[in-house]
Formats: sequence, structure tokens, C-alpha cells
Amino acid sequence: MRTVLRLALAFSSLVCFVRAQTPAAEEAALRAFFSEALGRGQAFGNRNALVAQHPGRLAGSKNLKGAVEWAEKTLGTLGLDRVYKQDVLVPHWERGEKEMVTMLAGGSIVALNAFALGGSEPTPTGGIMAEVVEVQSLDEVATLGREKIAGKIVFYNRPMDPATVNPGTAYGAAVDQRSRGASAAARQGAVAVLVRSMTHALDDLPHTGGMTYAPDAPRIPAAAISTLAANKLSAALKGAARVRVGLKLYSRWLPDAPSHNVIGEIRGSEFPAEIILIGGHLDSWDVAPGAHDNRRRRRAIDRGAAAFPRAGAHAAPHPALRAFHERGKRPARLDRLRGGGKGEKRKAPPRDRD
Repeated sequence: MRTVLRLALAFSSLVCFVRAQTPAAEEAALRAFFSEALGRGQAFGNRNALVAQHPGRLAGSKNLKGAVEWAEKTLGTLGLDRVYKQDVLVPHWERGEKEMVTMLAGGSIVALNAFALGGSEPTPTGGIMAEVVEVQSLDEVATLGREKIAGKIVFYNRPMDPATVNPGTAYGAAVDQRSRGASAAARQGAVAVLVRSMTHALDDLPHTGGMTYAPDAPRIPAAAISTLAANKLSAALKGAARVRVGLKLYSRWLPDAPSHNVIGEIRGSEFPAEIILIGGHLDSWDVAPGAHDNRRRRRAIDRGAAAFPRAGAHAAPHPALRAFHERGKRPARLDRLRGGGKGEKRKAPPRDRD
């Protein structure tokens, strides 16, 4: 629902009123848009079809290629003025075989559920086995320095704050561990990093996600472990004299792959050269269907694309908005709806690494 509200606000900002309108008229126009989108929208059905037919739409993958074709066909049913594909090159990273992470503590070997972070380098062929240092922040890594970090695996275990009402805010406050933690640890000589999954859920399902390497630091392997696995590892570090973790990641970077943005347009009636762009990424991570995250935005865009022409995009009041649209009313500016193909993995390694 929040996404639909944001979409309605976005569309209300792009509607151009060529004649002065009363607040009541504007309210009626917005209500018409809401009613069309919420009452007759096919967004959830489209979302279900996409994730069932083309799950795990990682940039450069066959599933993303299928999703692009699906999106072009689906947008073509919405009555837009133009639907087309735009050639792009997308970063191409593959996860490879299933990750292996094991904890050795007190004579026991415990498997820890993990996913390589998107963009991570692989481990050496034989994997990595090293002692573990638990930290709560990038600043703590810098404070510990090479004396305490070098040759070890850094384990970032700061959870998302459950007291923060907005989960997005809690995510933003914790995600630096995942996005920048590898480079911060590598600067101090770490051989790999493990990161607590970015979720409030307490379960054994690891969450992958994007990470980046800073140009001034070695590129070390990075993986996310489930929240239950993070708790197990943290408890072992507090209780055992020595804790080691074995890590095997099989990921790899490939040359950039050809793909497409999928674009739909509604021509503007008065300022066709001026463009209002609304977009979201069509790709998703490879280890889940991709129904959440930016698919919500794509769903809302598709819903808005269908509702906007039917509701009378010029937003003038009329008791029969469909008839109003049929009489030729249009948005004043060109409205462009874009589904991008590289939202999750935006950056490939330097080309001299190919």
C-alpha cells in the first residue's frame, strides 16, 4: 500500500493542469486514479506470473532475459503509445556452487547457513580456514587494527535495530557492514568477512545482498550468514577458547552481458519533449523468486501505467473518466516508465581483472 501511495504522489506531481482547477477537482482526479489502480489493477497477478515464470532474475542470467521479454509483452497490453527495449550492458556475476561455511569450536563442527554476497570474490580453491573476530561496526575494525585483525575472518554482527519503527531506516543503519565491511576489514589484513543477514527475522535463512570493493583495499571473500547462525557463532566466540571458521565460495565475475531496459511511454499533449521518468529495476537476486524489493516498485509502475490512461491523465473532473480519456485527454508531458536490468549488481570489477 505504501508503494501505491508513493506512486500516486509521483503521478500527481507530473500531472499538468492547463486550466486552473479547484481543490475539489484535483481531489476527484486523484481519487479516480486511485480507484482505477486499486479497483481494477492487475498488478498482483502480473507479479505472480513474473516470479513464477522468471524467478531469480540476476543481471546477465537467462531468467532476466526471459523477464525482459515478459515485461515487453505485458507492457504492450496496457494501451501505452509506445513500448520498446533499450540495449544495455549489465554486470555479470555468478554465485556458482552452494557455499560452504562451517564453525569449529570446542571439538564440534557446525554448519552455518550462508550466501555469498553479490559481487564477492571466491575463496581460493581449497577454501579459507581462520580464526574469527566479532565486531559491531566498521569503526571497531579500524580501532582493533592489523594487530588483532590480520589473518582472521571478521564477523560483523550488529543487528538491525528492532526498536526502529521503520524497517527501511533500521536496514539503512546496519547495511554499511554488508556494503563496505569487506574493504574495511581487508585494509587491516583480514582474509574474509561474514556478515549477519540484514533482516529482523530470527531464522536460518541467509539474506544475500550487494557489496562493493573500495579501490584501495584487497578484494576478500564476503558472505552473509543467517541470523540464527550469527547467534550461534557469537555464542561460541564468547564460550570457547578458540573458534575457527571454514569458508568456501565459488562465485565468479564474467564479462559484461548484453541485456535491455524495457520502456513504455505515454505521449505528452503539450510538452512532448519534456520527460517524466518513473522507474524500477526488473532484475533480482538469484536465490529467491524476486517478488519483494524492487518488484514492488515495478508492480506499482505497471499498475500506474494501466490506470493512468484509463483514469484520465489530464486530471480534469468528469463523471465518466474512461469516456473522458476516449475524448483524447493526455498528460501534458511525456511519461516514461522504465524497467531496468541492473538494479542489484550495479558495478563490475575493473576491466584489467578480466
